[in-house]
Amino acid sequence: VSLSESGALGNASINRTVASVRALYRYLRREGEIDRDLFAGISSLRAPRRLPAFVPDDRMADVVREVLARLDSDDRRTRRDALMVLVFYTCGLRLAELTGIRRDDFGADFATLRVRGKGDKVRSVPLLGRVSREIKRHIERNYAENICSDDEKSLFLSNRGEPVSRSDVQRSVARLLRECGVQGKCSPHVLRHTFATHLLNDGADLREIQELMGHSSLKATQVYTHNDIAQLRRVYDSAHPRACATSREQRDETDAAARPSRRRHKFFLTLNSKAMNVQIQSVKFDAGQKLIEFIEKKLAKLDRFAENATGADVVLKLEKDDERGNKIAVMTLHVPGGDLRVEEQARTFEEAIDNGLDVMKRRIEKHKEK
Repeated sequence: VSLSESGALGNASINRTVASVRALYRYLRREGEIDRDLFAGISSLRAPRRLPAFVPDDRMADVVREVLARLDSDDRRTRRDALMVLVFYTCGLRLAELTGIRRDDFGADFATLRVRGKGDKVRSVPLLGRVSREIKRHIERNYAENICSDDEKSLFLSNRGEPVSRSDVQRSVARLLRECGVQGKCSPHVLRHTFATHLLNDGADLREIQELMGHSSLKATQVYTHNDIAQLRRVYDSAHPRACATSREQRDETDAAARPSRRRHKFFLTLNSKAMNVQIQSVKFDAGQKLIEFIEKKLAKLDRFAENATGADVVLKLEKDDERGNKIAVMTLHVPGGDLRVEEQARTFEEAIDNGLDVMKRRIEKHKEK
């Protein structure tokens, strides 16, 4: 009552204090030091449930783009911090789980990672191909720069070759996220929340997310269901026998107005007898088939310039109108040694694509010369 009236602590903090004293009284009674547990009848206060902070999808795309660019830096610490952020986001690890990664925790061809979680529980997490390659390159560089000794098994090391500390990881991740423009709370656990939220919003099953994150109870995973109520509405409308078609149409219109739409189109181009994976994503609108075909034809003309390209991403966005127009095309070409990125704004998407490809061709030539 005294703590509540003082106003210095919130209900959650008061509950933590009460829980500590309650545990003490249980111990004293078990040891026979007291006859009566004074805290047995004291209940906890109702505390508001805080929603987990996470990085929005579009902002996280910028973070990943910046992180991938930093992996080619000449500075060892810059590369290490970038890889830590990438592993946090793509694997959904806790801070202690990342600092505890050893070089022998990886499966064949670095396709999976064995994670030791709370209570020494072990789980297996799959690794994306790009992440797998960067981890192998990280280990090779540590040996080449005499950072890693044969006796030291930790994956992430300090400049002295010792296992990186938790405080160093926290500072490094927070600094990198802020430099990438992330607002609000910046921490390794925010990346863990982001991992779960993005998986759920893109259709992953809650129990699969629970297994990937190492939650002992599904109740801990359910906290992420708040982030996409529109998806829950669509599931309800599609599954409930009394959800009428009119209701579905109205909710679809509401959802479209309430948040940006993201449609992804995937196809393969054959460049010099090699298939190149291409993804087109439209933000805040649905790209028509003619526009998609236009982009396919234009990208196919990169054949003589991008012989070694492995993939390409095209993001189409609508922004506030200015003298250049309100159509933006962001093109990223994946080539050995890094990614080439071009952003163009014009009055039509076709014009933005044309201008962007002209710039991309010059970038490819410079990349080859370099």
